[in-house]
Amino acid sequence: MGRPQKQTVDYFPHYSDASERETLFILESEFGNDGYTFWFKLLELLAKSEGHVYDVRNPAAWRFLLAKTHVTHETAGKILGILVEMGAIDKDLWLEGKMIWSQNLVDNVADVYRNRKADVPLKPSLNSKKPLSEGIPDVNNEVSSARNPQTKLKETKRKKKKEKDNTLFNKNEVKEIWLSALDKLRSQVNKPNYQTWLENTTGLNFEDNKFLVGVPSASVAEYLDKNQRSLIEKVLSEIAGRNIKVYFEVHT
Repeated sequence: MGRPQKQTVDYFPHYSDASERETLFILESEFGNDGYTFWFKLLELLAKSEGHVYDVRNPAAWRFLLAKTHVTHETAGKILGILVEMGAIDKDLWLEGKMIWSQNLVDNVADVYRNRKADVPLKPSLNSKKPLSEGIPDVNNEVSSARNPQTKLKETKRKKKKEKDNTLFNKNEVKEIWLSALDKLRSQVNKPNYQTWLENTTGLNFEDNKFLVGVPSASVAEYLDKNQRSLIEKVLSEIAGRNIKVYFEVHT
């Protein structure tokens, strides 16, 4: 039996006039650079996701999307709502299935599959979706928040009651979150300090609001713990949208 064909791509077209096109123009007008960054990082995520669909029924997947795009829960919901209205992502899959699918993206990478002599991925069926996991963030409420303020208020209260999240992220997600943190830290510490103490670190584990950072030596761990802990926790908390405690462990 042959090995299954992968349904991911390593690139997608980024047209030179992208910022002048309707969807991106509106996102930039309403959200500035956050709108631009969110849209292209979402496309990157869809390109790398199997079948080009991103399923946020798993709370960890939703938190990873927020960490990758550097926006809040509320902002992500509003942007996705606009993408639905613009037809940039599939309305039914998002509103009913909490799955993100862009037919335009799939059409734009169809040549890759033709070159592979493989079938182009098809839009997922809502009939095959699994039951929602308990505790998943109700992001649909954010899409309709402008039309239903009472729903938004209920969602806000629900989120505050669930501040302690025991979601376990996989290794790739932890590394991506730490890379996002390093991007922010690079602009907040001087270059020699960054290269000496932060450059060779990695994200190891993220669970129960505790983030474990791998460092190359005990001296690096001691320095970061004494001198950069508060800054690192602030940056991670901004990315995750909740209070994070950071720990350091020698990892080679």
